[in-house]
Amino acid sequence: MLSKKVLQFILLTFFISWSVALATYLLDIKYGSILSLVVIAILYMPAPAYAVLILQKLVYRGKLMPYGFTLEYVSQYGNDQECAEDDEPYKADSGYQEPP
Repeated sequence: MLSKKVLQFILLTFFISWSVALATYLLDIKYGSILSLVVIAILYMPAPAYAVLILQKLVYRGKLMPYGFTLEYVSQYGNDQECAEDDEPYKADSGYQEPP
């Protein structure tokens, strides 16, 4: 039996994917055109990733770090602010060294 989270992930992924496919069809975007390739690349293919982000951050209010990224700097700095010079980006591996 599937757990509640797995079932929600599958259903949300299908919902996102089929919504994009339906919108593409209703907007009469021809398959193979540049626009269809952009829609597929930006919306359709990463639908599972979008589902994880939505469920983890918005539904379960969990951290995104187990999935390999953070939105820390997105919410901390607006478009009109610069990062301070002493702010360093997060490095997931504590043994990370900058290349020479």
